[in-house]
Amino acid sequence: MSSLFHPARPMADSWLLRRMALFYRFKRFLTLGLCMAGWALTVCAQEEVERPAASAMTLKQCVVLALQQTFDLKIQEASRDIAAARVGAAKAEYEPTLTATMEYRDTTDPGGTDVQTGDFVSSKTQTVRGDTGITGLLPSGGRYTIGASATDTDGERGPDPFSNGSIQGPYAEFRQPLLENFRIDDTRLNIRVSLQNLQISTLELKQSMLRIVNQVEEAYYGLVAAEESVRVQEMALSLADELWRENQKRVEHGDMAPIEAAEAQSQASTTKAALLLAERQFRAQQNVLKGVMVDDFAKWRNVMIVSEGTLTTEPISFDYRQSWGRAMTSRPDLLTYKVQLEQQELMQERRKNALLPELDLTAGVGLAGSDTEVSGAFQQVRDQDAPYFSLGFSLSLPLGNRREKANHKIAVAETRQAELRLRQFRQSVMIEIDDAVSQAKTDYERITATREAREFAELALKNEQGKLNRGASTNFVVLQLQRNLTSARSDEIQSLADYSRSLSRLRLAEGSSLDTHQVDLTAE
Repeated sequence: MSSLFHPARPMADSWLLRRMALFYRFKRFLTLGLCMAGWALTVCAQEEVERPAASAMTLKQCVVLALQQTFDLKIQEASRDIAAARVGAAKAEYEPTLTATMEYRDTTDPGGTDVQTGDFVSSKTQTVRGDTGITGLLPSGGRYTIGASATDTDGERGPDPFSNGSIQGPYAEFRQPLLENFRIDDTRLNIRVSLQNLQISTLELKQSMLRIVNQVEEAYYGLVAAEESVRVQEMALSLADELWRENQKRVEHGDMAPIEAAEAQSQASTTKAALLLAERQFRAQQNVLKGVMVDDFAKWRNVMIVSEGTLTTEPISFDYRQSWGRAMTSRPDLLTYKVQLEQQELMQERRKNALLPELDLTAGVGLAGSDTEVSGAFQQVRDQDAPYFSLGFSLSLPLGNRREKANHKIAVAETRQAELRLRQFRQSVMIEIDDAVSQAKTDYERITATREAREFAELALKNEQGKLNRGASTNFVVLQLQRNLTSARSDEIQSLADYSRSLSRLRLAEGSSLDTHQVDLTAE
């Protein structure tokens, strides 16, 4: 029988099993501890490697980078290039066209009975014809053709051969509208509309730039405010830690009960949590700025942007009339509505012109020659034996013309719509500027109020801290005043950020953001 079951050794076996269990348990804890230590070292090493690189940037640098890299501007620039190409395509209607043809024709005619001879006569001919010319459209709406043609015919009619040669040209033909299509036609309409579309595309590009500048400004001001909020929470934590250390000393000297010191420790822990949230908000604001500033977030992910600016406290002379005057001349979307109204007025003019009858002046001039041989015809042309000239008028008058009348009514209504849209948008801009001016004034006044509140909070805390040191106050009062000071500092930062954002929105409403950062948009 095995010794493990010997009745004289139960206590020894139990002791040995307990020691073995403790050993294996210690080994497991040791292994787990080593693994945790290795993991911690790895994480620390990774954090050391992936620690964000700091990049100090001014607001203007962020604006310039955003205008160079954002997707919206690249898309809008492509739209402007398309509009410019369409202008070139519309103007190409005035390019002349060169035409040239060469033709050989062999024909046989069974013929019929000759009334004089009574014989059955058939004919066979071979014809070579060539012509060339240049045709085109003039800015006046007239069309022209300059060209020349030659024909050489040989054949037989019954038993008799025959030949003929003829030349026309050089000649010139011209057709000029006098009523419809005189002041404006479809070609001139398309060119002017395409030029206006290019102007609209340029204005839309500028409007996109203004919007991006505003987005960068607001994100940058948010980043500055987030940085300042971190500093505020750091100062709050420093105050809480200092009070907690002072309380610890009092506890050690027996001047304070431990339970009273716990309140200061609780405030320090709460403030530390607030600091962590502020730091998280600062990292989130980094991504907000990067999102509106760069087109490759992967390259900027580990870059920590540090602002090189402060939230402005500079007083501005707010003048509603002056801001409205800037908007009337600088705001791209308002100017876009004006161009669209001009487009509709142009369409109305075209539809009105289409109501007129077609009365065209026609003219032609040239030389001609005809002989049994082409050489003889050429000799006549060279000697100008058969010049010709023509002048006439062509009239086309539709009966009723209901289609063009309806189109004209539509154009008049659309012009009225465009005018009303302009007036409506102009009023909305006036309201927007009025609100922006009022908001900026209010936010500037808040700066003074929050600054005074922060100064009084600092003074109140300083006085109460002195009372606490003399034993004339309590931790509860000091801690409350610390919270009040932190809140006052946060309110001051928020008022500064709101004022900076209000100025940015006012510049956006005026259309003057690019001037502020000295950004020039040059239409290509």
